[in-house]
Amino acid sequence: MKETQLLYKKFHTREKYKDIDEIKILTALYQYSVDSLEAVVSRIINEAVLGHMNLNLDSTIMQMLALNDYLSSLFIRNFEALIYNYLINYLEKQGIEEIDETLEEKLYELVKSVDMKTNLEDLLAALDELCMVNH
Repeated sequence: MKETQLLYKKFHTREKYKDIDEIKILTALYQYSVDSLEAVVSRIINEAVLGHMNLNLDSTIMQMLALNDYLSSLFIRNFEALIYNYLINYLEKQGIEEIDETLEEKLYELVKSVDMKTNLEDLLAALDELCMVNH
């Protein structure tokens, strides 16, 4: 058995923008459980860009587009780790503090099946099913 808190994957950030917390932006996904992954990630990126623009009123449209591209690449670069961490975070919210190696392997398989069109409700239902089968 492994403690769930020890299973989180490290995110790869570049911290190009000093006033943007990339980890906070990535982990904003944890609060969502409905809608497609694409819609949620788009919403998170848009909120981050608009928040940044409000802080920097002198920003231009080109700077806004560059930030949007940068944050999109952040999600792409960290996609598998983000989905894996999302699932671990969900398990912890369900009160699960340890998982065995079999479930850990199945989590990896589940992560590999996810794409941007995946609906979060379906993903969490598949995780719940894995946990029921595993226990």
